[in-house]
Amino acid sequence: MTKDTRATAEDLEVSGFFWVPSFEIYGSVAGIYDLGPTGCAIERNFLQKWRDHFVLEDDMLEVRCSALTPRPVLDASGHTEKFNDLMLTDMTTKALYRADQYIAAYLKERAEKETDHDKKKQYEKDAEDVDGMTKEQMMALMAKYNIKSPEGNEFSEPAPFNLMFNTRVGPGARSIEAFLRPETAQGIFVNFTRLLNANRGSLPFAAAQVGAGYRNEISPRNGLVRCREFQMAEIEHFADPEQLNNFPKFETVKNLKVKLFPASIQELEDEEKRIPIEITLEDAIAQHVVSHKTLGYYIGRVYLFLCEIGIQPDTIRFRMHRKNEMAHYARECWDAEIYTKTLGWLECVGIADRQSWDLSRHAKYTTKKGDAESSPLYLSAPLDTPIHQTKVEGEKSAIGKIFRKDAKEIMDALATIPADQVEALRVKVAEAEKLFGAEKPAKKNIAKAIAALSAEDKKKFEELTNITVCGDKTVTYEMYNINDTVVTTRKFFPNALSSHRSVSAES
Repeated sequence: MTKDTRATAEDLEVSGFFWVPSFEIYGSVAGIYDLGPTGCAIERNFLQKWRDHFVLEDDMLEVRCSALTPRPVLDASGHTEKFNDLMLTDMTTKALYRADQYIAAYLKERAEKETDHDKKKQYEKDAEDVDGMTKEQMMALMAKYNIKSPEGNEFSEPAPFNLMFNTRVGPGARSIEAFLRPETAQGIFVNFTRLLNANRGSLPFAAAQVGAGYRNEISPRNGLVRCREFQMAEIEHFADPEQLNNFPKFETVKNLKVKLFPASIQELEDEEKRIPIEITLEDAIAQHVVSHKTLGYYIGRVYLFLCEIGIQPDTIRFRMHRKNEMAHYARECWDAEIYTKTLGWLECVGIADRQSWDLSRHAKYTTKKGDAESSPLYLSAPLDTPIHQTKVEGEKSAIGKIFRKDAKEIMDALATIPADQVEALRVKVAEAEKLFGAEKPAKKNIAKAIAALSAEDKKKFEELTNITVCGDKTVTYEMYNINDTVVTTRKFFPNALSSHRSVSAES
């Protein structure tokens, strides 16, 4: 499809009321749109297909959560700090542009017009590399190519712009700051405990949600591809982080051959070698191209879904995010991309291993003094083989009385003393206790017994039993115990794997 035929297709869609710009009789607002009767029917059919393929097939728990999100939720998730794009301002007209998109489009246009092969390839490579660049890297690229605004004016330096719509919930002084959700995931995360209970307390399980996401895009473009309000279909798969390769249903997709574009290949210097590999998902796991079977399963299921709704298999690839473009919450991320003749490779599904980022952050932000490990989001699982440990355990009341605000740090430091050092300390403590005589005094009489020692014995006792932690904090004999324990469980935050699709994309 050429640009002209694409424009004609969009005209037909609008004239047939598949979709139209919202509030068009008032001049419309970029990036928001209304669906007409046929558009609604298409969306309804699409979502039914999605539910049949994912939600029903894998017995997922579907929820519908509020789009209004209080600020503390998004502080915890990192969105208030990190959900930014860099923006350029035309210094004369004050027109605004999203920096990475403008620079990439500029370089692609230069590449199309360039006749020198080497220069053409350099333009194309730089255009590909813009996504994920830092402010300084973008400024260097703009200087290198003397990039100006469409009117030929100078640009400002790229400046961060947070993409969330903010609002107030409630009247006057009693109102609280909130945002329209930038993603549907957080509503699932904050309801994790209830979802776990709904699944009878067992992992793994997946939750699903369909709903609107809101992003205050700097320069919405390309029809329905980049919008400020759009439907999302989201899945969050929760699992024990030590069981990500224990996924029996991976067998159903392991023989699928898909195009994968790993970060390592994208970063090759030789442009001719920067091409996706065709590989079965079983081999992708075995060769560590994809980290684990849970991730591989969802790549396979997404591929099958795209084929089922009519996307040609040879136009589908899965591109791995490079480190400089990875979301703040992700350990590994793959985008399902569809090739279009007018827009090139177009992202339509994101599949991200979010590890335990979201749940651990919400645990920290919702517990007293940020003690995430006291949260119900922090789970336990039985160990196959119990572990016998000798540990130093602090006396909470005694340490709290002396060290106050540093008490938790000191308790944690004592608990993590290496086993060999604990055994050495046990030997020294046993030697020190001989100074009491034939019988070790009762706990309530310890302080009195130490005070009764001679000055020389008291000095020796302290040298043998005092522990220095956290740099310069001295923990004395009466503040700790050395105990033999048997550990029968391990503690963890569940791993979350996210798969989300924008229902509104023109893919």
